[in-house]
Amino acid sequence: MALEKGKAKAQETASFKAVKREWDRWRRDKTHITTKLHKTYIRKSDWFLTTHAASEAALRRLIFIGLRQKKVPYDSVQTWMDGHSITYGKQHGHGTFIVYFDRLYARSWADTMKAGADLEELWKLWNDYSKPVRNGLAHGARKYSDDWLDVALSIDRLFMMRLDHVISPVLGGTAFADLRKLTPRLGRGNSNISAEAILNIQPNRVRETVPLDEASNRLDAVVKLPNPGDADGP
Repeated sequence: MALEKGKAKAQETASFKAVKREWDRWRRDKTHITTKLHKTYIRKSDWFLTTHAASEAALRRLIFIGLRQKKVPYDSVQTWMDGHSITYGKQHGHGTFIVYFDRLYARSWADTMKAGADLEELWKLWNDYSKPVRNGLAHGARKYSDDWLDVALSIDRLFMMRLDHVISPVLGGTAFADLRKLTPRLGRGNSNISAEAILNIQPNRVRETVPLDEASNRLDAVVKLPNPGDADGP
């Protein structure tokens, strides 16, 4: 992968500008997406990272809706999703997302990708281009010039827009706005139905985070320790 060289700003291509115009129109009412973005960015890499995070949130949203349609209560779905990772790969068996999707919807992910003229290609590009760029940036392993980031941004935006177009008729409305507008509306759910039962998986150990108070107290204890850098020299 090409590393960023120099500080010169790349000229935005006609394709990038066309996708951005469509994106700006599409996202106006997509509150689930827009709340994850910022109004301004200092660096294009930050712009891309938040957009890619929004695309992952879009995929997780489909699992959320699928579970709710299977009558898993809202609080149970939210708790399950907050405590479990969903991983992504190009095909069934690569990560958990497609496995979960196929167990929730009558039309498989593979057939969903074929339902749009360019959606399958965008899904491949999302996995093979945008995701590696995201990983390189997020882990501080790579820097990318604006032309690389423009392509990644366009892929993520087009993928979300084309996915929305294909999946909305299945859901009875867009997945990325107020879910109360779906037709039919999502019901209250049945407390006897769990996400694990619907997805046919064993209960996983929930990811645990150290509580805020404990983390804060432990940090305070570390800060109060003598700083080796302040020690007098020999």
